[in-house]
Amino acid sequence: MIQLPKKLHRLEIFEQGGQGYVADLDRERVLPISAVQAEILKQAEALTVPQLIEALLERYETQKLFQALVQLERWAKLGFIFSPFPPQKPT
Repeated sequence: MIQLPKKLHRLEIFEQGGQGYVADLDRERVLPISAVQAEILKQAEALTVPQLIEALLERYETQKLFQALVQLERWAKLGFIFSPFPPQKPT
């Protein structure tokens, strides 16, 4: 399972024709994403996986949350979306 929080690449999340996408500006790649994945990415630099699940469980089924996390982990292993550097802590 992906470990969060994790620093993100420069991303743009958008929707076109009812489908969500994330543009990874650092890797010059556009990937289709679900609404669940978009919500996770918005909080991925600040929350742990258990915190994210707790925050999103009221809106999404557990299975959808885990499927979204598994797909994000696959992309991370390919070098997309997530930076290899740790997130910066607010000062």
